[in-house]
Amino acid sequence: MQETKTKPYYLQWICVAFSHGLGISDLVGAVIGLIVYFAYEFFGTMMVGNIDINLWVLIGVLGGIVLVRLILAPYWIYKGQENTIVQLSQKLKSKTAQEIFAIESDGEEFGEPSASGYPESKAKRILRIDLSLTAIPGKSVESVQLELLGHLIPTDWQPDYVSGVPTGGYYYFDIPDSIKQGKYTVKLIAFADGERFESKPFEIEVPK
Repeated sequence: MQETKTKPYYLQWICVAFSHGLGISDLVGAVIGLIVYFAYEFFGTMMVGNIDINLWVLIGVLGGIVLVRLILAPYWIYKGQENTIVQLSQKLKSKTAQEIFAIESDGEEFGEPSASGYPESKAKRILRIDLSLTAIPGKSVESVQLELLGHLIPTDWQPDYVSGVPTGGYYYFDIPDSIKQGKYTVKLIAFADGERFESKPFEIEVPK
């Protein structure tokens, strides 16, 4: 495997010092240059050879900016690395969560409380979903819900320990009467060990 070459720290230091965006550090450097000018005015001549005061002011301003940038460069490098670590950590956590926990529907259909196999309910329409959950390593799943139009609809899931072997079965969701007939994009939501996990969105067709 080819190794990624990293610049020596002193090169990073110099590159960051001169490539970092303009900011308060440059203002501070300019102020240092002006201090040099006023020091000249107050203490007397600062001429060396034929170099006049205007050139000394220019040298002072530029020198002040460079000095401040060199001093701040290690901090800028640290903050850049810190931000990169945070971003990579968040991506890794999200990717890992998706890989080790899965909740999905293996099929869904609507029925009424009077239909065979459906539980008694005050709702006129009951959505039955063949749930499948997998967790590696195992997790304690406190609840499973259906997200519909931004609302969470509970089911009769009982807290259960879900491991590498798919767990699930038929679960029933009472669809409120306020939901009109039509097609809706929904998601299954599982709360496990204090975390929220979501299925991929899928479509259901709500009957009358």
